[in-house]
Amino acid sequence: MPHPLRIGLLRLADSAPILAADTHGFFRENTILPSVSVEPSWANLADKMTWGVLDAAVMFPPLAFMTMAGTRGRPVQGRLTHALSRGGNMVVLRKLDDAPNPTVTTLNDKKIVFSKWASKITHKPKFAVVHENSTHYLILRRLLNALSVSFDHAVDLVIMPPDQIVTALTKGAIDGFCAGPPWGTEACLSGAGFCLARSTDILPNHLEKCLFVTDKWLNADKQHLAGLTYALSKAALYCSTPENSIALTDLLARPLKEGGLNLPYAATRCLMPDNALPDGLHFPLDQTIKHTDLQWMIDDMKTLGWLTAFPDHCTA
Repeated sequence: MPHPLRIGLLRLADSAPILAADTHGFFRENTILPSVSVEPSWANLADKMTWGVLDAAVMFPPLAFMTMAGTRGRPVQGRLTHALSRGGNMVVLRKLDDAPNPTVTTLNDKKIVFSKWASKITHKPKFAVVHENSTHYLILRRLLNALSVSFDHAVDLVIMPPDQIVTALTKGAIDGFCAGPPWGTEACLSGAGFCLARSTDILPNHLEKCLFVTDKWLNADKQHLAGLTYALSKAALYCSTPENSIALTDLLARPLKEGGLNLPYAATRCLMPDNALPDGLHFPLDQTIKHTDLQWMIDDMKTLGWLTAFPDHCTA
């Protein structure tokens, strides 16, 4: 008998394995009946996990840890079960003139480019991240520290859903951002911004999105995790196969009412595996989450006072 699984996600290209597993029947092959809910923000997603509206969510580990710890209202007993994506985030600065985009390769390049860019702004630069408890927040903080720019004093920070960020940059409401795919690429293609750094420049091959699943769902039947693993393994292979790149782009660009995420087609297409770009989408075939994948996040979260210890039983 199929077992329902309510999964929440945002309009991001690294949600692709969930959409692929749903669209191509990989969940149903393993007696899982999925119901995919596209949420407007990370706060909505975390709150729905907290109050039992969702059984699972595509989420970055820091927010999952904080949700487990009860910062959304009550503790959530759950696990990070599968690594869905690695890398993909981009730090983008607003274009201030019609000059060609600068060449930014080394850390010194980044320092020079940022300094010249900031000198043209008459106010404290305003940066957007998608949530305070995000890999994006930690990565942007690490990058600015490496550039000798005070994260706490030299920039202002705002929280904004990822699909609103490019519009805000275009209107000048923000001066830069760190967000996941395809929004960094979309900002660059539109001419609103240029890439200062990719997250893999700062933390090569870093873990990004995972599947966060409640213990209640996992414990209802011991076969659930095995079925979920098989379905997501097939989805990762599908998403990573270059020959599927056009079909996967089509799926992600479909309107929401047709089972897609309404993502910008050109930006999403650029990130597909057949293009092999350094800031492209990386769907790991080995979806195991290792202690070393999480350690840098835990260290940074402890430094910031978010956590005092490594969460117990945080992975399946």
